[in-house]
Order: sequence, then C-alpha cells, then structure tokens
Amino acid sequence: MILLTVPHSKCEAGPENAEHHTCDPLASPFASALERALRALHFETVRLEGDVNRRSCDLNRAQDCESALKDAFNQQLRAGRTDFHFDVHSYPGGREQGQYELYLLDYSTRESTPLAHNLSLVAFLQARGARVALLAGSALNALIAGSSSAGIRSTLLEINEDVSHERMGALSGLIAQWLTKEVAPFRCAHCGTRTGMVSLLECTAYCSTVCRDSVS
Repeated sequence: MILLTVPHSKCEAGPENAEHHTCDPLASPFASALERALRALHFETVRLEGDVNRRSCDLNRAQDCESALKDAFNQQLRAGRTDFHFDVHSYPGGREQGQYELYLLDYSTRESTPLAHNLSLVAFLQARGARVALLAGSALNALIAGSSSAGIRSTLLEINEDVSHERMGALSGLIAQWLTKEVAPFRCAHCGTRTGMVSLLECTAYCSTVCRDSVS
C-alpha cells in the first residue's frame, strides 16, 4: 500500500498565504494526480489530507495539536501495510529554486549519504527530462521522520506551484512508473514475513502478477 500525506492542504481565505505561505495550494492537486497514476498501475493507496491550517498548527512538525491526519497517520504506521510513503507539498515558484519543477527532501537521520531510494528516484526522473533536485531533510519533517522510524521508505515531494496541471500529471506518471520497479521487488522479497500480508497465498498471487516483470 502507498501512503500519501498532504499536511498543508488546508487553505484559508485572506492575504496571509501569499505573504507567509500558510498552506500549499498545489499539494492536494499533485497528490490527486499521483494517486490516479498509482491506481492506474494497480497500487493500493491511502491519502490523508491536512485538516488544520499551518498558521494554527504545522502538521509536518512534532507539535501537540488535535488533528485527524496525525491520528490516521499513526494508525497506518501501526497497521504495518505501508510499502512506501510520499509526503506531498508545494512551494511558490518565481524564486531562485524556480529552475526546478520538483524537489525531493531526503530523511537519512542526518547522515551524509542520501537514502538509496531517493537517489534512484531523482536519477530516474532526471533521465526522463524532469528538472528535479534532492535536498537534505531533517527530523523537523515529522511525517517522513515518523515513517522512516517505522522502517517505511519515504520521500517528501515539493512541487513548484508554477508547474502546469498537465506537467504535474506527467511527473506523477513517471513517479508511479519508478515505484513499480522499487516497491514490487521489495514486497516480493518480504513475502510471508511482512506484517501487512494477509496470507502467503495472497502474497504468492501478488508476486506472480505485479512483481513478475519487475524481478525478471
């Protein structure tokens, strides 16, 4: 199962967002495009949207606040069925970083070497013409820190808010394609042992169909 979190999707009317970026206006559309691309390739997905504006409480920080997203996120981690976690954000274009369409933030417990799956995704996207860069994340990024601590591979995605919806769909399709090469062999390698498997029979059926092309 692929988990999508969108902690800063709750926007409120007024000039504050333009001045202080209190929400990520393109994060929810990007998450929707990514979810469609994943489901088209037969991935099971769960998407969790933020229910609190960032001005009141930042759901991507370890703050003590009431939030349906945080409760649902913790439930998903405990269930043990998540194969990969995308934490989806957007950032204003037009500044120095506007040269990129997409940023990935890497959470590698502050080690100097980025995580292998993030390097793989960046290389995959760049080889297909995407303008993407990898930045260092930190423990401040509470959601990817939480999933990483639970042993789940995770990536924080930041889409440029100047990117068109058409291009956003194309990038989502590429990310989904990459995931078929990453998650399917990982799931097959854990057949019979991963807590998210209902039965060995289910796992065998999954591996013989979804994983067949990836591991051949």
